[in-house]
Amino acid sequence: MNFEITKIEALSGRKVSIYTILPEGKTTTLFEDFLIENSVTYKKEVEDILYRIKIMADKEGAREGYFKINEGKLEDSVCALYDKPGSKIRLYCIRLGNTAVILGGGGPKSKSIRSWQQDPALSKSVKQLIEVHDKIYQRILNKDIKWAPNNKDLIGDLDFNENE
Repeated sequence: MNFEITKIEALSGRKVSIYTILPEGKTTTLFEDFLIENSVTYKKEVEDILYRIKIMADKEGAREGYFKINEGKLEDSVCALYDKPGSKIRLYCIRLGNTAVILGGGGPKSKSIRSWQQDPALSKSVKQLIEVHDKIYQRILNKDIKWAPNNKDLIGDLDFNENE
């Protein structure tokens, strides 16, 4: 998968930088697709998610308590933003410490299923994030991506085009 990591300035704050993923050849990011697909049917839940992201970004940081960790592979930073009890949608993301979050996709998660692997749409979202995490981690190891001096922004090569 070719993609670019882009910062969402409107959701980023003084504590956390919020990013998302723009797949090659698309005009909308994974998070924008999530909003488009869920904002009508699950309006209140989407509003709650946006509110929690802003509180995290502006005031509290990306504390572990905001996330259901270990949603992907062991130690890959893929997690779900905790939903309120009774909420029907799940937003998956990559948590990079307490200062950066990369929002992916997600969607409705029936309370009758126990895990994302049982739902094709959620499975696709999580598998995309696992792949994105692996590529980011490799670039961090190679020092192609680093932390900016503010320790919350990613700098370096955030364009993942395998054809280059």
